[in-house]
Amino acid sequence: MQAQLTSRIHLAVEQGQRPLSIVITAGQPRDAPQFGPVVEAIQVPRLGRGRPRQRPGRVRADKAHDSRKNRAYLRRRGISHHSGPGGPRPKS
Repeated sequence: MQAQLTSRIHLAVEQGQRPLSIVITAGQPRDAPQFGPVVEAIQVPRLGRGRPRQRPGRVRADKAHDSRKNRAYLRRRGISHHSGPGGPRPKS
């Protein structure tokens, strides 16, 4: 039996479920390494003039993305985060 070719779609969406970024990868790699490229691909157009916004205020992710590397990445970019149950809660 031959291996099947698969793909995986990684999304960043706003609370209203509108997609902000999409990254498509091969189906075999894990989800966590794709966290950075998905967040970097976010571009929200500004009203009026100016460059698109590329840094979200905060990120919520499931526990598959809760790793030291991803938390360090978000801290470097100044983004608050909440990943899975029991993780750090975003400040109000």
